[in-house]
Amino acid sequence: MGYMEDYTGVYLKTSFEGVFTVSVKENNNSETDLHREVYKVGPLEIECMVKEHSNFMSYSVLSNFRHLNIVSVENFYLDKHGNGCMVLSSVDQTLRSWLLKVRRGGRKLKAFESTYMSSKLSKVFRKMAIGMCDVLESMFKIGIYPKSIRLADIYLVNHASPTVKILISEGTYTKQSLCNFLLFPS
Repeated sequence: MGYMEDYTGVYLKTSFEGVFTVSVKENNNSETDLHREVYKVGPLEIECMVKEHSNFMSYSVLSNFRHLNIVSVENFYLDKHGNGCMVLSSVDQTLRSWLLKVRRGGRKLKAFESTYMSSKLSKVFRKMAIGMCDVLESMFKIGIYPKSIRLADIYLVNHASPTVKILISEGTYTKQSLCNFLLFPS
């Protein structure tokens, strides 16, 4: 497969030195504002997503935060225009596109379960809502406060059951969280 552009950078904040390459596979599509790319480290290649126009401070804090329901921030590089780009774990679709497919009835999965007397969240959608609350609670406990979370920042990874992943690309950080993540990364 021919790649459109390659970017190379060095590992940051690690005990070893090395080079990584990010190759643009496809430009962002209308569904997300992310690019699907291939992240190469030595002989390994993994598919990833890239968020353009990111800042290094957000990368520095968020690259050390791990949670099942967050889009993991893996690395950072500058593109040919000098814009910051965060390398992210791969996602399959947005929550919005999933809801639209559910609405059209093209799936067995449903967002709501209805009975004659009431309607409630389905087990799958309830699991997603709980996951979103859990990741926010975990972030607040350590002093990371997202600047905003839009519907466009909520993604899904499709396994046996969809898993929700929130993309936090910018936030407000307490002094304690900055010290913990910038001076003493895990």
